[in-house]
Amino acid sequence: MKKVSRKAPYVHPGRRRSRKARILIAQDQSGSVSNEMTAQIFSTLDELKNVNQVFDWVAFDYDVVQSSLTEIKRGREHEWNREASGGTNFQAVIDFVNSEENRGRWEAVIIATDGECSR
Repeated sequence: MKKVSRKAPYVHPGRRRSRKARILIAQDQSGSVSNEMTAQIFSTLDELKNVNQVFDWVAFDYDVVQSSLTEIKRGREHEWNREASGGTNFQAVIDFVNSEENRGRWEAVIIATDGECSR
């Protein structure tokens, strides 16, 4: 996108701005997610790191592991670890994203899960 110059509109091209969406990836690490699935998710996140410049990653099971919240940047190596192994609660991620300290921090949330969850 380019901003129109005020001093010389449509004569000079103006500034070019690049915008990247800030994304949170919440990874389900409940007991139903096997180590093979976790390894597949980690390899996918390594590929995503090369596409998007910056994204945040957090682990969750029945609750969000806030100490695992990490900013992942392109070109930097990250050691992926399994942080949790309880039940699955998607509402915990929604409450975490909508909390007062995190509201408006991310434009998108991706939940990487096997889809198994109790009501």
